[in-house]
Amino acid sequence: MQNKHYIVLTASLVHICLLSIALDLLSPRQAWAQEEEDPYAPIVLPVTTESQSANPSNLMNPNISLVGNLLASYHNGQPLPGSQAEGMGIVFQEIELGFQAAVDPYFRVDAFLAIEGIGPELAFEQLELTSLCLPTGLQLQLGQLLAEFGRHNMRHLETWDFADNHLPNRYLLNEAVNATGMEISYLLPTGTRLLMIKLVAQALNGKSDGLAALTGLDQGLGNANQELEWDDIRLAALGRLETAFTMSPSWTLVLGGSFLTGPSGEAGAELDSWLAGVDLYLRYRQTRGTGYTTVSLAAEGMRRRRELGGSELVDDGFYAQLFYRFAQRWNTALRFDWVNGDAVEEVMRSSASLSFLPSEFSRIRLQYNLARSAPTDDLGHEALLQVEFSIGPHGAHAF
Repeated sequence: MQNKHYIVLTASLVHICLLSIALDLLSPRQAWAQEEEDPYAPIVLPVTTESQSANPSNLMNPNISLVGNLLASYHNGQPLPGSQAEGMGIVFQEIELGFQAAVDPYFRVDAFLAIEGIGPELAFEQLELTSLCLPTGLQLQLGQLLAEFGRHNMRHLETWDFADNHLPNRYLLNEAVNATGMEISYLLPTGTRLLMIKLVAQALNGKSDGLAALTGLDQGLGNANQELEWDDIRLAALGRLETAFTMSPSWTLVLGGSFLTGPSGEAGAELDSWLAGVDLYLRYRQTRGTGYTTVSLAAEGMRRRRELGGSELVDDGFYAQLFYRFAQRWNTALRFDWVNGDAVEEVMRSSASLSFLPSEFSRIRLQYNLARSAPTDDLGHEALLQVEFSIGPHGAHAF
C-alpha cells in the first residue's frame, strides 16, 4: 500500500514538472527579450509625451558648476594670426559658471556665464529657457542662444579638441554667434533608430554684439547704440538641417547644412548679409572588448557675404580635424584650418595636440601650431599648454 502511495506521488510530481515545462515553453519569453534589445529594430514615436517633472529634492537647489581653463603660450616673435594667446605668458583663458535646473514640469533653465581672461566683465554666454511638455520631437527655446550654425559654434570651450578656436569661427563668426532670440526645433519621426533628421529655425536680434561679424558693426560700419524706430528693428534668421546615420553600433555619420541671414551696417539700411555652411562628422567608437578606442573626423566649410559701405565682401573658411582616443586617459588630434577673402587676409594653419585626463574633472593639453599668413608668407610657430578643471555637476553637452 505504501508503494502505491509512492507511485502516485511520483506520478503527480512528474505531471507537475511536465505541465510546468509546457507552460514555460508556451509562455512569452520576456526575459529573453530583455537580455539584449535590437538597436536596429524599428520604433514608433508616440504622438505626445508626458511632461517632465522637476526633481523634488532639487527644486530649490539648482546644479551649480565651475569650469576653468588656464593657458600658457610661447611663440617665435609675434603671436600667430587667430591665436587665443595675446602674448607669451600664463592667462585664464576662460572661467565658466553654470546654473542648470528644472523650473517646473513645463520648463528648464540652462545658464552659463563666462569670463575671458581676468577682468570684471561677466557676460552670459548662454541662457536658455527650454520647453519640456511639447509634443514629441518639438522643442522651444528662448533667451540668449548660441546660433545652431554648424557643429563647432554650439560647443563650449571644455568640449573642444584643441586649446584654441578654429580659424573660420575665429574670423567669420567672431569667435561665436550668439544673440537673444527664440528657437524652435523638430525631430522628425523616422520610425527607426538608424536615421535622425532634425530641423532648426531661429530668430535672433540682428543688433546683438554676438552678430557683429555678420552685420559689420565690429568694423564701425554701423552704430549699434543709435536710436531705433519700429521700422528699423530687424531680425537675423537661421535655418539648419541635420541628419545622423547609425551605420553600425560602432559607426555614426552626421551631415548638416546651415544658413544665417541678417541686416548689414546701419539700422534701416536695405542691405543684407548671409552666412552659409556645410559640416560633416564621422565617428568610430569601440563597442566590444575592454578598449577605449575612439576615432572621429570633423570638417566644416563656410562662406560669408556682406554688403557694407556700398561694396560686397565675400570671405571663405574651412577646417578639418582628426581625433584619436588611444587609451582611457589619453587622446590626440590633428587639424588643418584656413580662411581667405575680401575682409580677411589669407591664413593657413596646421595644429597637433596631445591631451591627458587624470580624471573626468581635469585635463592637461599640449598643442603646437604652425601658421602661414599673407602678405608676408612667413611661418609662425606657437606652443600652448592648457590646464582645465571643473567642479560641481555639469550637464552633458550636445553630441
